[in-house]
Amino acid sequence: MRHKIVSFYGNDLPEEIIELQKKIFNLFEIGLEQIPFEDNLNNDRHAIAIEKYLTTNNDWDSITLFDVDCIPITKNCINKAIEIISDDNTLYGNAQASNLFDINPYKTPPFASPSFLSFTKKFWETSECKDFKFTHYPNPDGHITEVDVAEKFTKENERQGRKIILSYPTKTYRDFTWTYNGEFGYPKFAYGNGTEYESGTFHNFQIRLPDKQTLFIKYCKKLLNEN
Repeated sequence: MRHKIVSFYGNDLPEEIIELQKKIFNLFEIGLEQIPFEDNLNNDRHAIAIEKYLTTNNDWDSITLFDVDCIPITKNCINKAIEIISDDNTLYGNAQASNLFDINPYKTPPFASPSFLSFTKKFWETSECKDFKFTHYPNPDGHITEVDVAEKFTKENERQGRKIILSYPTKTYRDFTWTYNGEFGYPKFAYGNGTEYESGTFHNFQIRLPDKQTLFIKYCKKLLNEN
């Protein structure tokens, strides 16, 4: 089975970020294809890049998507993902949630984030939703809320009867910027800039912001023994 591992990034990022991600994948002997966003002025550039890749590339039987600031921290994280999605009916990824701050009166359930997201070609081809974009979507109470990249994709496939398996945070290196309080029967969890997950990955978050890049650089260099 051909399993592809693809990372998407804005080409306005410092080259060091992109190089460090590749070095970490090399450290764990995991192949990685890195693809820049083509349009830096489009708010949906990440989603568009993902959708374009999935619809125009046919040389994969299963796939794991990464953000450029998400890296493996265990060698078997990909093999674990491949096993979980092997039934062609499962979407597997790191847990994330939208609308968490007090200014958002209506909450949404967590979803499988494209920072680390795995599924098979058959899952993709038979999905009734192939939309990864920022949009609006009803929460379980029927309230229309803003949803993040891949959130509609997650929820529409869940509605279609697919299995959604979420990997939850295990450790965060900075403050817990986002806290999900356990609405809709999901477990409570919190995460922030620099979070490790059960999946065996580390996600920095907000790598587009210069003040968030220092932690990613430091974390990667520690793994590489380059400090």
